[in-house]
Amino acid sequence: MNNGPISVSAPGTSLTSASGTNLTFNTRYPFHKLDSTNEKSFQVISIFFNTEPPDPPSNASGTTYSSTVVYSYKHGYNYNPSTWFLISTDNFSTVLGPEGTQLVTIGNIPGSTNATLNIKVDDTTVYFYIDKQWGYAFGTPDPTPPHVIGFTVSIRAYIFVEDLTGTSVPSHA
Repeated sequence: MNNGPISVSAPGTSLTSASGTNLTFNTRYPFHKLDSTNEKSFQVISIFFNTEPPDPPSNASGTTYSSTVVYSYKHGYNYNPSTWFLISTDNFSTVLGPEGTQLVTIGNIPGSTNATLNIKVDDTTVYFYIDKQWGYAFGTPDPTPPHVIGFTVSIRAYIFVEDLTGTSVPSHA
């Protein structure tokens, strides 16, 4: 069994043959590690939309898409780190979900007109986008773009020290 260099089996189970639910702990996969010396490693970011991200002209016969960077910051590493983000519109009384969460959903066909908060990370920077889609879904006109003006979005950002390639876990015991 390749359970990593450190493994703990359930009571009464031999460690040499333990797998699945018979393992209570193992280091086969890398752990997420937050860097306590990097203030960007764990933070809550709030974005208040006092202006609307631009709406391009509506497409007369199809769906219109727009993607606008609304905020970005340097994460402090020179590689693409592993990340996780949680989204809330009520200061984390509730959580809407992870990145890719729809903030506004309207329209003649539910979900066909929406504004989504997407997050992309590269070797140096974290980018927050408002992606909008509206127009004609299945031949049904819905020419009004979704708007986020007046929204406050809170994002809990976890920027981990390493990526998830597994190279930080030793391959030998």
